[in-house]
Amino acid sequence: MLKIFFAQPVDFVDEDYLNRNFEKFRNSLIDLEVEIIAPYLSQSRLLIVKEFDSQKATSVVSSNLAELGQCDVLILDMSDPRRQYIGMIFEMAFAFINNKIIIVFTDSSQIKKRTFIYGTANYICSSLEDLRKYIAHILSSLHDPNGNRS
Repeated sequence: MLKIFFAQPVDFVDEDYLNRNFEKFRNSLIDLEVEIIAPYLSQSRLLIVKEFDSQKATSVVSSNLAELGQCDVLILDMSDPRRQYIGMIFEMAFAFINNKIIIVFTDSSQIKKRTFIYGTANYICSSLEDLRKYIAHILSSLHDPNGNRS
C-alpha cells in the first residue's frame, strides 16, 4: 500500500474547508491501494497552530515531518495562486531530500516560473483525474516484476 502525505495551506484557512478539500482528494483516490494522511486535520493540531506558541508550533512541525518521513508520496495542493505556501515548501524540501515522490496539484500556469517547485516536483497536475492516473502509474510500477520505479 502506498502511503501519501497530503499537504495544503492551513494558516488562516477555515477548518471546514480543510476537511472538505482533504475529502475531495481522498475520494478521488479511494479505490486505489493508498493510505492518505493529513496530520494537521486533527483538532488538537489545528488549535496548536492557531495559538502560535513557539514550543507547540515546533512540536507540530516535528510531528508532521516525522509522519511525512514514513510516507512514500507527498501531494501538495497549491491550487490557490494567492498563497505563498511557506510551510508546504518546507515539507517539499524535506520530501526531496528524503527521496519521496512529490506531486504538485495546481491550476496555475505560473508554477513553472517557481524554479524550486518546478525543479523539485516529480509530477505537476491540475485535475483530480490526472492525479489519479499518476498515482495509479506509481502503484503499477511498484508491482513491476523487475522492481523498476519510473
